[in-house]
Amino acid sequence: MGRRKKKKQDRFEYYYCQVEEWSRSYHFGIDYSYDADLDSPPWEWNEVSIKGKVMHITDTVPERRRYKQMILNLITKNEEDADLGRVSVGFAEAYEGILRCLVWLPSTSFGSIIPSLENGRFKEAVVRVKNFSYRRGPIDSMDLHTEFTPDDDLM
Repeated sequence: MGRRKKKKQDRFEYYYCQVEEWSRSYHFGIDYSYDADLDSPPWEWNEVSIKGKVMHITDTVPERRRYKQMILNLITKNEEDADLGRVSVGFAEAYEGILRCLVWLPSTSFGSIIPSLENGRFKEAVVRVKNFSYRRGPIDSMDLHTEFTPDDDLM
């Protein structure tokens, strides 16, 4: 009888980033052209890009390259995509020394995120990446904090 392979445990890495700047782009469209379906709804695309300096990394692989910057892109999740059964809230990829994160959010959440960014309330972004390897991995969770996480509470 052969040996059973031991299932690998998931590795989670937290990236704590100080919010330094942000930008927003918004697009709205409606299409009732000759070829378009007459019942097609209007569409909108909301994107918020948050840039900052990585302050702390909880890394399970100590010899891994450290990233100094993080760019967090929050984009609108389309209603059609809701049925896709995503297992993550986004995706992280690292290149050129920058950790680039893409997170899908419902369009209703931008109504509270954007005023808070305008007023400078968000000080810290925390991204948890699951099984980060070969400079890529799914984002398991994303948080925006109004205060910095104390050193004692860092994972």
